[in-house]
Amino acid sequence: MPHVFRSVFHPTSFSGSHDAFVHALRIALAARGDLRLVHVHAPHEAPNFDPFPRVRATLARWGLISGEESERAVTERTGLTVDKKLVWDASPRAGIIREFDGARVDLMVLALADRGGTPDIFQDSVAEDVVRATGGLALCVHRDAGGFVAPESGAVRLKSVLVPVSERIPPARAIDTAVSLCELLGESVPDIHLLYVGGGGRRGAGPPTDAPGRAVYRVHEATGAVVEQILAAQARLAADLICMPVMRRHGFMASVRGSIAERVLRVARCPVLLAPTD
Repeated sequence: MPHVFRSVFHPTSFSGSHDAFVHALRIALAARGDLRLVHVHAPHEAPNFDPFPRVRATLARWGLISGEESERAVTERTGLTVDKKLVWDASPRAGIIREFDGARVDLMVLALADRGGTPDIFQDSVAEDVVRATGGLALCVHRDAGGFVAPESGAVRLKSVLVPVSERIPPARAIDTAVSLCELLGESVPDIHLLYVGGGGRRGAGPPTDAPGRAVYRVHEATGAVVEQILAAQARLAADLICMPVMRRHGFMASVRGSIAERVLRVARCPVLLAPTD
């Protein structure tokens, strides 16, 4: 069943990456949905909306609206609703968790620190609650690695997706999420590269029997150091996105922190989608 991306949440309290913002905006725009921007102020700070990215200025630069249109006119024209929220809390993560309480969020878009550093959202246990509140689906965009949305034009290139597959994590739901994202952004029949890592005798096999039929599947096998093989495959295939299937059964963050998924997040040269499979 295709995943729905009606509500997109983007916290601006971490690294403030413009690349992550344009991905969040482009996805919410394509869905004619809601874009929720949250910035957390320390309790002693005065109100200041400067931290928020400029939505209408970006849409005007993309040629989708004129620079003079009101928020209401933009919503009527594009179907996009934007909610900007300032939160006062000594802890940005705690403030964001409070904003999630009772809300329905389909996707969180995160800006990550420079490659080699720890992703901001994954630095402490509070982040587990933040990710769980969004249903666990997170698109992570590095500050210095670009992505599949061009900041100046809003053009999308999301033709090729790499999905690492292991024997212990059923990938079908994650694959369906990645295909749904491609379809939303205009790629009706994406190329899904399934990389079976660590051997397992999959050479020559097709995609999982429960994988969605709305894509062209190409199967690859790699042996050796898993993270290095994933990164090498992304470079060789020029994949626009890496979709990492992860399990929440024993705690979502437990399946990310210290894992192959976290190591890929740190050094990937394209956006990474953390897609729960359970």
